[in-house]
Amino acid sequence: MKQADVKTLFIAKGSPCENGYVESFNGTLRDELLDREIFLILEEACWVIDRW
Repeated sequence: MKQADVKTLFIAKGSPCENGYVESFNGTLRDELLDREIFLILEEACWVIDRW
């Protein structure tokens, strides 16, 4: 990324107007998967998310 001179721009937390697509995806992931499971280890969460 540095070689291409790409810069990271952060948006304000909880600002769906700035990036509606990502905010929508995050909300859907949380509603359909993360709020329905209790993960005991990080690897389990990663495995489930990869398959979702």
